[in-house]
This record gives sequence, structure tokens and C-alpha cells, in this order.
Amino acid sequence: MPTFAYKAIDSAGKEVAATIDAASRIAALDELAENNLCPVVVERQDHAERGSLAGRVRRVSKSDVEAFTRELANLLAAGVPLSRALSILAREASRPAAKQLWATVHDQVGIDAPGAAGCPNRSPPARLPEVLPGVGDV
Repeated sequence: MPTFAYKAIDSAGKEVAATIDAASRIAALDELAENNLCPVVVERQDHAERGSLAGRVRRVSKSDVEAFTRELANLLAAGVPLSRALSILAREASRPAAKQLWATVHDQVGIDAPGAAGCPNRSPPARLPEVLPGVGDV
């Protein structure tokens, strides 16, 4: 069974970092939600050992961001739920940097985990401006 490294926010608002064994990333997210933890980052242990997000992900090009925005808008206009649309875009991205970043956006939106919408201290992803210039300026 794979091991996932995670950072989460507990019910007191403190950051918790640890590992969890789960059959899949979704199962890990579900288990964290059951333990009243609000996931911030969840990734397979072999990927987590490589360093910070900015150190692993190269910047995503403007054309990738434009394509992502256009495709996300089309999926949402077609009635696809946001969680599913972000998951589809992450899965179908052709460039590794975009694939990883879209998966991170999906995770940090946190809409798959039960109760995630009620996570305390949920704020916009602080790490995204490192790989997506201008995100923090909006």
C-alpha cells in the first residue's frame, strides 16, 4: 500500500505534517477528512521526498494557463462539477508541470473531501504564485 505525505490543518487551526498509508490518494484524502483534518498537501511519499512544490514544478506557460482556463470554463458551462472538471484537466494535461499544478489546484480547492468546505482557515493557495505568476495579484 502506498504511503502519502501530507500537511493538514486540524480543528484547532494548527498545521499537522505526517504520513498515512492508503490505497490511493483519494482514500488518503477521505481518511484525513474522517480524522477532522483539512488537507493542504497530499502526495505520494516517493514524490514528497523531492522537496518543495516550487522546487519540483517548473513554471507553467501562459498558453497552458489560457488553455486550462478555456477548458475549465467549457467544462463548467457544460454542467460538469468543479471537482470533476479540475480532476479531468489534471489527468489530461500533456505537460508534467501543468499536470502536477492542476492536481495541486484540485487538492487545494479541497472540494472532494467530505466536510472540506467547512475547513477552518481555508485560504487561497499560498504556493501557487511561485509557479503561476500573477495569481496572487488578482
